[in-house]
Amino acid sequence: MKKFWKKHHKWIIPVGVLVILAVVWFLLYLNGCRFVHNPSLSITWEQSAVIADWVGAIAAIVGVIVSGIAIFYAIRVPKEIANGQERIELFQRRLDLYGVLKNCKTFATQVSNHMQQSEVCAAFVLFFGNQRTLSGDKKIIDECAYTELMKAQNILESGKYIFNFETKNVIDPLISTLEMLIMVNTTEQNYKNVRNDYLNAVSKVDDAFLAKIENELILKSVDK
Repeated sequence: MKKFWKKHHKWIIPVGVLVILAVVWFLLYLNGCRFVHNPSLSITWEQSAVIADWVGAIAAIVGVIVSGIAIFYAIRVPKEIANGQERIELFQRRLDLYGVLKNCKTFATQVSNHMQQSEVCAAFVLFFGNQRTLSGDKKIIDECAYTELMKAQNILESGKYIFNFETKNVIDPLISTLEMLIMVNTTEQNYKNVRNDYLNAVSKVDDAFLAKIENELILKSVDK
């Protein structure tokens, strides 16, 4: 019923108004009201008063109908606009998550190629941030890596609540291992363990999981 209304409401309302007017006209006809063009007929004041009463009644009914339609659209249009804005915002959040997940997979490919601990932050900024921020200054690179890490973690965190399927078991390990990989300066052996934990977390972001997200990114008609 809801789909039918959304698809045909543009002509349902005018047809409804015409039906109501037709019913009013029929009731007037049953009560003896006639509109006849005959100049030879003379109309008394009493007849004029009756006609005026009926015209006033019709005008009142039409006014109520028009007011009802105006109120209906005054409520419905802002609601549709708000729903559209929510859909756009949800789409953007899902798209942001998809981009971060793809970056995580690409970054994992580089990390797995025997990347040294000292090179991790620079590679992370390269894939998640703007390569123009890269410089030879390790302090600047670390600051940029921290900024981009916070952005990625916020997007990943919100990604646990914007789909109708389970994502928490995939996203939570990514958040924790990514933070350990970027922020913790430790021994070489421990770094290898953290790197392996991150690679294991990324392995859960497989093609099937990404396909589910891609399916949610397909723009659907509002009428559906």
